[in-house]
Amino acid sequence: MKAFVIFCFIFAFIQASPLAQTKPAGIVITQELPSQIRTLYFCPNGNFQMTEDVYPEKSIYQGTWSQDSTKIAIKLNLHYGQRGVGEQWVANEQKGYNKYKEFIFEIQDTMQVNWAQVLDTNSIFTVVKKNYHCPSKLYHPQLPGKYPVASYRLLSKEELKKYSPEELELMSKEIRARYGLIFRRDADRAYFISQVWYFPENNTVDAYMTNIEKRNVRTISAYLRTRN
Repeated sequence: MKAFVIFCFIFAFIQASPLAQTKPAGIVITQELPSQIRTLYFCPNGNFQMTEDVYPEKSIYQGTWSQDSTKIAIKLNLHYGQRGVGEQWVANEQKGYNKYKEFIFEIQDTMQVNWAQVLDTNSIFTVVKKNYHCPSKLYHPQLPGKYPVASYRLLSKEELKKYSPEELELMSKEIRARYGLIFRRDADRAYFISQVWYFPENNTVDAYMTNIEKRNVRTISAYLRTRN
């Protein structure tokens, strides 16, 4: 998962702007960079959302914001979107993948914005909307399966104690099943085929799994060995 250095934003503003005395509530800002455009939404109810398209990921970050004078403190708690998997293609100076898979991370990170005045005309930041009314509650995506938490965040050995060995086995297999792994054991194949979200299409899915998922698989496997 990429480091959150992308959030080290310092906004430059001018004093004489009509927005000089306003709060960021309901304001939408874009930041243009060579590789992507970010859009930041400051919801009136304190919610915060940022969209970002960085090949091969299409990402959305969610959290909350609060203001102390000109300093805007932002707490991030969710990162989700789509990752490119499958075959890569390049055409007409554009690139992408023939298939995308959803990912969801529960995160704990912060960023700070110096909200002084309206953006300088030479700045890479642009106010694109005012009085924006965000949804009262931000969308919270869900991955399929009984144990999607194994894809959301790292699991501790202490946390695994509340699950039976059978539940942990299923938790680990669900990670791979979400990427369409073709299971060899009859019992596994029969179980997952009965799940409406499962589509068997890949003999191996290691290249698609996130670092969180890989580490959770290893943690579950190591823990099960100690239980036996």
